[in-house]
Amino acid sequence: MFHDSLPPNKDLQPSSASNCEGEYPLSMCFLESSHLPLTIVYYTDDPQIPELIKEKIGYVFGNLHSNNFPGLVLQFWAPLKISGRRLLTTSDQPFLLHDSEIYRSLCVKYMYNIDVNKVEDEDEEEPTNTIISSGSVATAFLNQLPELVGNQRVDGMSPLETCALECGFVCSFVLPVFYPSQSCCVGVIEYASSCYNHLHKFNLLNSVLQKVGLKTFDAQEHLPCKTICGLQNVKDEIDEALKIIWARNRFISAQVWIACEDENHVAFTSFFQGNSNETNDRTQIDRLQQTWLEAYGNACYNLPLKMDEGLAGRTLQNYEPHFIDNIDILSANAPQRLFSCVFKHACLVIYLRSTKTGDLDYVFEILWGHERQHSAFLFESLLLELMERLPSFKFASGAEVGDELRILNVKNSTKSELEYFKIFTTESVTPKRERRQRLEVEECLRPLKGKCKTTPIPLSQEDIQPHFGKTMI
Repeated sequence: MFHDSLPPNKDLQPSSASNCEGEYPLSMCFLESSHLPLTIVYYTDDPQIPELIKEKIGYVFGNLHSNNFPGLVLQFWAPLKISGRRLLTTSDQPFLLHDSEIYRSLCVKYMYNIDVNKVEDEDEEEPTNTIISSGSVATAFLNQLPELVGNQRVDGMSPLETCALECGFVCSFVLPVFYPSQSCCVGVIEYASSCYNHLHKFNLLNSVLQKVGLKTFDAQEHLPCKTICGLQNVKDEIDEALKIIWARNRFISAQVWIACEDENHVAFTSFFQGNSNETNDRTQIDRLQQTWLEAYGNACYNLPLKMDEGLAGRTLQNYEPHFIDNIDILSANAPQRLFSCVFKHACLVIYLRSTKTGDLDYVFEILWGHERQHSAFLFESLLLELMERLPSFKFASGAEVGDELRILNVKNSTKSELEYFKIFTTESVTPKRERRQRLEVEECLRPLKGKCKTTPIPLSQEDIQPHFGKTMI
């Protein structure tokens, strides 16, 4: 929150803290006077860590100008103990606001429970009606994975979720913060915004965190390149193939996701390789759309997906290709939806495996302009070209190239009824199929170069005629 964003308030105090790594100017970041009881003990073995982290987060928020973050709340949730229970609170922690005072004032009155073994305690001093048992803030801390959330009205919403909707927040993400190592989560940063395309500010936030020695989850550190033999070579092959296919077909984006696990065996999907944030000169896109593409590519690179999140996650669940002609109609939590801004794009995702890396799952995600006509010819040509350039890859379902293949039409499907369209059917003969058939015919008509090694046996007309009847002259 900036000093000119709100009228003077004696309950708001500017932070002027410093730490052993040097003075941090915090004139733009404010801290509230504590609303919590004095018996709080932070959940850490080092009593100096809480203040050190607060100072670092204060510096981070103080270096983010609110004009770059309109219609948002950016706040830090820190772990603590009250009467033996582990909780998360944002009271007395750094925050940055822009027209979001109502939501912030309510957040300081609530805490999230992060003690899975102690949901309620009748003897505890803190009223249970101010403790929220679940939510993206608590989940991000416990799983130590970022949470990407599209705010939408559902049953059983917490008071904070209801308030976020009433304040006009359409999406948010929650980032776990680690110090000094990836294994030590010291809190989470909540970033709620009134606009979908503001999520690309993640990159700016992450860069300032790194300046003060903090870090958030790095999906790229969990790629199994060092543990799976041949994976790096496959990655290079994918990179080369995608560059050619992406440029030749004038796609907006072409990238690959793979399934991973973190140290706690929490499964997620991570960006593996792609060309999302490269400029394709052959595609007629303006500067605003290019900014969106860069934001989407960077977000995919840094933010992992849950195994059931987005089209990539859905494809991993049932092995079937998925297609949607406008990603803007995806659920609010889908990454493509959160970063779609005002542009409409079609998306095809395909689930493949390579014989070089065993049962490792790869999800190929292709984006192109919504105005471009899609057809069986486009899908067949794309798959055939992909397989030609990546011969070690096979469909995870076991289907062969050219076999009839079903693609799930996401737009026209519901939970109770799924709609598919088929490619490589007997009725759809593409030029590439004709070329393959022509090659097969040429192979059959090609004269034999070798000589027959069997001894020829002369047959008379009387011997042959019983087999052909009167048709033989």
